[in-house]
Amino acid sequence: MRHGLVVVVCALAACETNNGTYFVVDGDAAGIAFDQLEFFLGKDTSGPTLYTPARPYTVAISPQELERQRLVKRLFTATDVQTTSETRSLTYYLPPDDENTYAHYALVVASRAGTVVGLGEVEDFSVFDDAAYLYDVPLAAVDAGYERWGDTGSTERACVRWTRLRDGDARMSTYAVIRSGDYDCDDTEADDECDDLSYCDRSSSNGNVCTPRITACINADGCNVGRCFDAVPESDLPLRCESKVCLPDSFCAADDDCREDGSVEDFLKCAVGKDSLHTEVRMPVRAGGPLCQHTFTVPTPLGMACVTPQILWPPRGVVADGWSFDVSMSSSSDGCQYKLTGPSLDATPPPPSHLVVSIVTTTGFTTTFVIGFAAETSGGGDCNDTVRVDLPQGAPKPSCP
Repeated sequence: MRHGLVVVVCALAACETNNGTYFVVDGDAAGIAFDQLEFFLGKDTSGPTLYTPARPYTVAISPQELERQRLVKRLFTATDVQTTSETRSLTYYLPPDDENTYAHYALVVASRAGTVVGLGEVEDFSVFDDAAYLYDVPLAAVDAGYERWGDTGSTERACVRWTRLRDGDARMSTYAVIRSGDYDCDDTEADDECDDLSYCDRSSSNGNVCTPRITACINADGCNVGRCFDAVPESDLPLRCESKVCLPDSFCAADDDCREDGSVEDFLKCAVGKDSLHTEVRMPVRAGGPLCQHTFTVPTPLGMACVTPQILWPPRGVVADGWSFDVSMSSSSDGCQYKLTGPSLDATPPPPSHLVVSIVTTTGFTTTFVIGFAAETSGGGDCNDTVRVDLPQGAPKPSCP
């Protein structure tokens, strides 16, 4: 079992020390006195963007989607909560037992009289048994980037994040310590919900009042994307998927390395590169590099009508930092209209990009196709060149009616 010990404050060189890791928490420089410290320790995990009660998912691009994020699964033991008489310093010792060796990040939350007054962190540490390792943890005043949620009367179940500008970063980053098996800390286990990184308060009197994240599931019955429905344990309804959109057959080749049972976003990112039969749009550029135009009308496969078009991947059409596509029905009815929005009209074009686009067929089912866009640099640079549309050899037929 994991455990830690509080160490009597003294000059460690003058104290009896044991091998392991010591967190020397100090609030003196920031003038922070505390009577309780909570050590949120954990090991790294991975996943797309985390959405919390204070930063919920929205249909517009949210600031946290542009951040660097670090998700840490909490390793808790009762000694990670230390209560003391009011002080400005405390040293916490982690002995080199088996479980402590898994921990590599610590967020320290300092409180006084029940109110959080300071925060500190150790971004990377290890617990070894060959020496005593000391990590200074200076406290900073608590700020708006701190959030605590998911605590239903149990300190062990609390989740925390700290969003701030960290050394070496050009923008804010978020580090979050979360639960194993319930990353969004909404008291619904991962196996029972479609999206375990988007907090949803199902205890609300209005039921599920959260905005559904753009997510889906790969249906095992075919190369299909479905609408995912959370399990309802009290009704014995399992997590399930209803087929809604069919994908190109090349996406589900038996010998590829794209995981149909993983994240849909990860699956589409992998599979889109496997489809060689797709339309490529060559966008002319001006001398110096900016695009000549940002709106393109492109025929759909087999001349199908562009009905209710959506960009299925990349999420929200974001192809690069500051660059995103939108798709709509063309007023000329000869294809879909794509609009590329960038940071400015004279910005350097984004790298070659591929979209997975869905349209509704005459049968009411939804089919998909791949389309690529790339800046064409071989022209004269005077914007007299027309947009070049390269159709694939043997135009691919959508894989469902």
